[in-house]
Amino acid sequence: MSVEDGPGGSATRLTTADYERLLDAAPTYRQRLVVRLAGEAGLTASEVTRVRPSDREGLDGYRGDLLRVRGSDGDRRPAYLPPSLGKEFSRYVNSNSVPRVGRVVDVSVRRVQMLVSEVGDAAAAETGDDGFAEVSAGDLRDYYARNRVGEGVDPVVVKEAGGWKSLGSLDRYVEEPDAEEVAAAFERRQERETSSGGTFDAATEALVTASNRDETVRVVCDALASSYDFAWVEGVRLEGDEPSVDARAGEKPAGFDAAKERIPDGLDEPFYDDQAAPVVAVPLIYSGTAHGVLGVSDTDGFDGPERDRIELLGEQVAHALTAERRRKALFADSVVEIELRTTDTDDFLVPLTDRLGCSFELRSVVSASDSVDLLHVTLRGAEAPTVFEAVEDIDAVEDTRLVEQRGTDAFVEFSVRGGTVISALQGYGATVTEAVYEDGEGTVVADCARDAELQTVVDGVRSRFPETTLVGKRDADRSVRTTESFTEDVTRRLTDRQEEALRAAYFGGYFDWPRGSTAEEVADSMDVSSPTLHNHLRKGQREILRTLFDD
Repeated sequence: MSVEDGPGGSATRLTTADYERLLDAAPTYRQRLVVRLAGEAGLTASEVTRVRPSDREGLDGYRGDLLRVRGSDGDRRPAYLPPSLGKEFSRYVNSNSVPRVGRVVDVSVRRVQMLVSEVGDAAAAETGDDGFAEVSAGDLRDYYARNRVGEGVDPVVVKEAGGWKSLGSLDRYVEEPDAEEVAAAFERRQERETSSGGTFDAATEALVTASNRDETVRVVCDALASSYDFAWVEGVRLEGDEPSVDARAGEKPAGFDAAKERIPDGLDEPFYDDQAAPVVAVPLIYSGTAHGVLGVSDTDGFDGPERDRIELLGEQVAHALTAERRRKALFADSVVEIELRTTDTDDFLVPLTDRLGCSFELRSVVSASDSVDLLHVTLRGAEAPTVFEAVEDIDAVEDTRLVEQRGTDAFVEFSVRGGTVISALQGYGATVTEAVYEDGEGTVVADCARDAELQTVVDGVRSRFPETTLVGKRDADRSVRTTESFTEDVTRRLTDRQEEALRAAYFGGYFDWPRGSTAEEVADSMDVSSPTLHNHLRKGQREILRTLFDD
C-alpha cells in the first residue's frame, strides 16, 4: 500500500487487493457496510449518516439499484448501488429492523470516520501493513473514483454519481446524466466483467466447493484460462528435484517458456515479466508455508488491478490448500502420527531451554491469522518476565503474555510469525497434538491425514529447520465420541444453576446476534442479580469448553 502527497495532504492509495483485505478485516457488519458505501457507492462520511432504506430505488431492466443520496443542502443525487452491495444493504437493514425512514447507520459523522479507522487498524494488525492504519473515508472515496474511471465509466457519470463538483482535468462541461444514464453506465461495466467469464469470482467460488488439492488447482487454472491465454500451478521444488506441475489450462503463448525461465527459484513474492509473453507468478504461501506457485500468462499483458487480483487469488488458493489438509487430519477416523525431533536454533524455543534452563510444554496452538499463531505453553524452570525479556529481539515473536501463574508453573502465550517447528507443521495442515522443549531439544508430535504427502510435509519443515529429523511414524485410529457421550459429560460437570442459566440465556436469545435478550433481562426472568447470572454463565461455558478441548 502506498501513501501519496496531494494538494490536501497525504492520502493512502488503495489497490483492489488492499480494499478486499480491508473488507475481510472489518470486525462488524456495520463497519463493513460503512466501508462499502464509501468505497463502492462513493458516499462521504456525512452522507453515510443520512442514508435511509427509503432512499433506495429500483430501475426496471437493471440489476443494480439507485441510492438517492441526501446532500447537506437537501439536494439529492443518484448514486449506484451494485447488486452485491445492495444485498448486504438489505441484509443489514432487515437484521437490525431499521425502519423505512430511519437512518441505516445511526451515528455521528465523527463516529463514521472512527469506524473506518477501526477497520484500518484491524487490517493493519492482520496483515502487518501499517499503511492500513492510515485509511480514511476520503481514501475510500478516492478508491471509488479511481477504479470507476479506470474501468471505463464515463468520468462525467462518476462525477455525478459521486457528488463531485469537479473531477479535475476529467471534468467536462456537458449536460449532467440523468438517473437511468448513471445506472446504464455501471451496468455496462458489469456486463464486460460477465462477458470475460467472471474470472476471479468464478475461481473464488470454485475454491469453496473443491474437495481436494487436485480439484482446487484444476478449477482455478480452468477459471483463469477462460480469460487469459494460459494458467498453471506447480508444487514446491524439493531439493534436487524439478517442481511438479499440478495443473495447467489454456494454450501457451509464443515466448512463454523463455518468460517462465525468468521466474526466480524459491519465489516468495509476486513476480511480473512484461516481455514477449507477459507472465504473472505469485507464491502460494499461507502461515509461512509454501505450497507452490500460481502463474498466468497472456499476450495482452496485465494491468495493476489484474495483478492485484491474481496475487489475492494466490493467497486464497494457499489458504484453501492448507484448510484441506487440516480438514482431512481433523475429521479422519484414522491418521498417521509423526514424531519430529529438532535441535535447530531457528526454532526460538530450542535455544531458550539451553540459555535459561527451562522447559516448555504445549497446551494449545491457534491460527490467529494467515501468518500468526498463538502458542499457549506451560513454562517451568524460569520466571515468565525473564523469558519475555529474552525473546524481545527475536523477530518471529510478535507478542508475549502471562495468562496465569500456578505455583512455580506459568501459563504463557506467544504470538509468533513462523519461528517454530510447531507453526511449520500447522502450515502444512498437520494437527500438532504434543510438543515438549527441554535441554536444547524439542519433540513435536502431530497427526496427518492418511493420504497426506508425508515426505512433502517433512521436507517442507526441514527446509525451514534443517536440524530436524523424523524419528517415528505410526498409523493411529481415533476413538469415536458420540454426541450422547459428550452431552452426558457436559451435564455431569454442570451444576443445576449453571445449566438453568445457560438454558434460560440460550432460549432467551442472549447468544443470538443481534441479541434477543440482554443479560439483565435474563437475570430478571430467573430472579437473580446480573453478576450472579454472569458468574453461572461464565463457569458453565468454561465447563463445556473444557469438555470439548481438554478431554
